[in-house]
Amino acid sequence: SSELFEAALQLSQLLASIHGEVSQGARQHVMRVNAGWGWALHGLAFELRDGTRVGQFLENNGAKMDLLGDAALRRRGAGWKSLREGERILKVRGHNCKSGYLAYDIELVTNCDRSIHFSANHPEWKGTAFEWAAPPGHEIENVHLDGGHFRGCTAVRYLPFS
Repeated sequence: SSELFEAALQLSQLLASIHGEVSQGARQHVMRVNAGWGWALHGLAFELRDGTRVGQFLENNGAKMDLLGDAALRRRGAGWKSLREGERILKVRGHNCKSGYLAYDIELVTNCDRSIHFSANHPEWKGTAFEWAAPPGHEIENVHLDGGHFRGCTAVRYLPFS
């Protein structure tokens, strides 16, 4: 049991280091963002350069959806917004949601001074504000939301464009 735990821990660390090396070798991580909303933000996904999708979308009952199913994402009112060449997400801000789901609204701010904003339409559910900025030399690759609350971001180092 202890040996199995140790092996699992080593595998986890190996995978994390491999992911870090792959991520740091890319020039632009996030290619597109997608969100779904109604009375609350119930979906936020990021598509990375390699086609990987991170984030989450929820059904009305709170069940997690498959991010690879574009038809299902569209059913939840979602639509992809592409980032421009060289554009990176550097800051996220928004409001928590008093009634769960992911959040009330979210704004993604890029290095091109563009704001990509997704907002719910039920003001009674608007909660407290949150804001997070990537460290210098990093871009935001994923926003962690759970139970209507902002939980942090995943930021990865980027390489300058040549």
